[in-house]
Amino acid sequence: LLTIQQVCCINALVSFMEHIFLAAGSAIPPHIATTVIGVIQVLTVCVTSVLVEKLGRKFLLLSSTIGSGVSIILLGLYFYMQSHSFNILAYFWWLPIICLLMYIISFNLGLGAVPWTILSEIFPANVRSSASALESSLCFGASFVVTIAFPILSEILGMAQCFWIFGLCCILGVVFIHFVVPETKGKSLMEIQAMLSD
Repeated sequence: LLTIQQVCCINALVSFMEHIFLAAGSAIPPHIATTVIGVIQVLTVCVTSVLVEKLGRKFLLLSSTIGSGVSIILLGLYFYMQSHSFNILAYFWWLPIICLLMYIISFNLGLGAVPWTILSEIFPANVRSSASALESSLCFGASFVVTIAFPILSEILGMAQCFWIFGLCCILGVVFIHFVVPETKGKSLMEIQAMLSD
């Protein structure tokens, strides 16, 4: 889950947000758009802490990953149309900021915090510290690779194809969450372990 969290593009978007807005040719100044997205990010994290106990972990993860995937694929479509000089883009100058806002909201409603919640619930006490350390290392390793790879891939493949790769990662994440991740809301460690062993 933590690797899915990273390969779904969050750190690349946050690190290169102003560059993405400049490349998109948005009418909104990049520093203002980045500030708006930062404020939205803080607000949605607060909402997630309330929803995680009401709606359940799996539902939030699935909704979040689907929303993130759709928004990043649409952003890729915008850049594809831009690179092929579609005239219709004059009417859709607002699409990059809407896609990024939708992405940040979707990501923070599930993928941002819920994997860490599940991490604390899924491991028995005797391996929790070692497993958490290993998972955190994998998470931050994936974050490093994605952040380094983003500018390279966007130069080689183009911005649209780069975002579509991240969109594909989101789709694969949805499949993994649907078929592998158990719902841990309201379950004891023994119940969770029993579900995982089935």
